[in-house]
Amino acid sequence: PNLLRIHDDVTLSDLKHQLNSFLRFREQGRVTEIVYRRSSVCADGTVLFTNMKLRTDDDVRTIRAVKWAGPT
Repeated sequence: PNLLRIHDDVTLSDLKHQLNSFLRFREQGRVTEIVYRRSSVCADGTVLFTNMKLRTDDDVRTIRAVKWAGPT
C-alpha cells in the first residue's frame, strides 16, 4: 500500500489533482470520483467500513474532521 498525505484546506478539485499526480506514472486514466472508506470497530471486535462518495468540498472537509476526531 502507498500512503498519501492529504493537505489541509484542500478542495475536491485539489484532491483529484493530487491523486492524479500521484498516480501519473502508474495509470493512464484519471481520477473521476473519490470514495472514502471510514472504518469503525464494533463492541464485538468486528470492523465495519462505511463508504462515502466525495461530491463537494464540504465532503472533503468532513473526512478531514472525522479523521482527526479519533476512533469511535
